[in-house]
Amino acid sequence: MHRLIVYLNPANQSSDYEIERQPALPLGLFLAKVRHKIATDRVIFCQFDRQCDRNRIWKQSDIDYLQQITDQLATVLSAYYYQRHENHHKIDFKKNVAQVASSILQQEKDIVANASKNLEQILQISKTAQRHLFSVAHTANTQIKTALTVSNLKSELNQTSQSIYALSDRTVNSLEKTALTAKDLKNVLDFLKLDRA
Repeated sequence: MHRLIVYLNPANQSSDYEIERQPALPLGLFLAKVRHKIATDRVIFCQFDRQCDRNRIWKQSDIDYLQQITDQLATVLSAYYYQRHENHHKIDFKKNVAQVASSILQQEKDIVANASKNLEQILQISKTAQRHLFSVAHTANTQIKTALTVSNLKSELNQTSQSIYALSDRTVNSLEKTALTAKDLKNVLDFLKLDRA
């Protein structure tokens, strides 16, 4: 797990206490705990220990963000330490920490706002993709209907062609029969002519 090591005496850097982030503790609650601890105990130095994330419970973005926060706090704490011990001039430490905390809170709000914008963009992309899928599905459905219509027309054309062939056969047979009948009539007429003679 990661620790924020806080020193009251930077000369020997003996840590008076450590703030640890347990695996189940959300980042926001951890930062609130850090701010409260630093603001109430008037610490003058803090250091973020990156070397103890053995279980890898922190994302790299969380680590970078917390490092940025501790750097900002360290600036305020250093200023407080030197002004108090070298210039013998007390400053309102809690006010300075509050200003830094306000800045950090604004950064967190910006992060949330950016996340909301990103989510909105994802939703828009999702809606566009959904409309595109509906369009593709509609086009595919139309193409299937067209293919079925073409298939039905082809079947009907085959049936019509077969009907034409059958009609042609019947017509040829009828013509052949008519020709035979005409020949028979001619023979009868020829016979009658011979009979009269």
